[in-house]
Amino acid sequence: MAETTTKYRDYDMDDAKLFSRARTIRAHFLKYLTNFAGFDPDFNTTFSDNWFALIEDCERQQSDENTVHGLGQYTADLEAAKTKGFLAANDLEYYVNKAFPNNPRKIKEFGLHKRSGLRARTLNLIIWLFVMKKVADDYTAELTAKGMAPAVLTNLENAAKDIADREIAQEYFKRIRLRLTTQRMEKFNSLYAICKQVESAAESVFFDSEEHKGLFVI
Repeated sequence: MAETTTKYRDYDMDDAKLFSRARTIRAHFLKYLTNFAGFDPDFNTTFSDNWFALIEDCERQQSDENTVHGLGQYTADLEAAKTKGFLAANDLEYYVNKAFPNNPRKIKEFGLHKRSGLRARTLNLIIWLFVMKKVADDYTAELTAKGMAPAVLTNLENAAKDIADREIAQEYFKRIRLRLTTQRMEKFNSLYAICKQVESAAESVFFDSEEHKGLFVI
């Protein structure tokens, strides 16, 4: 059970057990609807219908485990984009070495030697690729003369943009995950509150029957 959901629960049972118990209590409630309505007129078919709709809505809600899986997909997409970025840099490196075989100082301008550790530092990787593209633009004539196709630089720039987009998407998902969890738990807690309300009413409706009161314990 994820910590982010545990601290928002008003109940201790598993979610699936809550849903199952809510359905069972509602079924008993319908059986004794007249008794409950006699105690509180708000206990009517509309109340029952809304209760049923909430049960179904809760059961449809995305679980926290699926939310975690969604985050894993964003991470996988970002890593795939990073790989494409390094591959695009490798393509450029081939033509840089071909165009400037005896000029290490000029080759150094491209920053190809700085790739170590960049996979773990996404922002640095994005900057590295964009700056490399700008330097390559300065030497387009020399690189093209050695057979470099325009797609090499286009791919480099697109890869940098894709990494940036994937990083933003992942960070946004992380920030809204708490919101999604909170919204889900608010619905679950509302369902639990309805069950507790009926349980409390049953104490008065069936004050002389422990057996009947037990039907509505959540």
